[in-house]
Amino acid sequence: MTNTYIQQEETALPQGARYNQIFGIVLQLIGLGLIAVVVVYSLYALIAVVALFAAGLWLTQRFYSLARKYEYAFNEKRLLVVKTNLVGQTKQIANVEFSAVSEFGHFSDTVYVTDTVATGDPSASGVRVLVFGDETAKSRLLFAPDEYLTTLIDDRLKCLRGEPPAKKDDATEEEGR
Repeated sequence: MTNTYIQQEETALPQGARYNQIFGIVLQLIGLGLIAVVVVYSLYALIAVVALFAAGLWLTQRFYSLARKYEYAFNEKRLLVVKTNLVGQTKQIANVEFSAVSEFGHFSDTVYVTDTVATGDPSASGVRVLVFGDETAKSRLLFAPDEYLTTLIDDRLKCLRGEPPAKKDDATEEEGR
């Protein structure tokens, strides 16, 4: 096993996301094209055109802020989850200390608004849930670790609880050779 491990998960664009981008650009162009006309015509028309332009900006920004990939960084003390959007900007969305983790397992529940979702498809079969926090405020992290990262997290949590880590059986070890 290792003390540090980094996994990257690429995500696909949601259906209809590209339409948001195209529609946003069209609204921006209409707004820019009509500004010169409505300045002379009416103040209310100018407000409507500015609203069209702002809606176009919002739709375009919403498209470019979608996640392109998630990166799960494991070390002995914590799991760090970083989201990279379509523009390439990164944002740390979760920093979970293993001492605060109360539960780790397969995700088969409903996604709540308060959950931190760090996967492209929460309904996929490999999604795991990590419940952490104190007794008064628990948070859930939904993510899709590979088999090796899952084993690392399981072993780390067992070590913190004082249990022996899971060992490979002889047949598995011989297959790996």
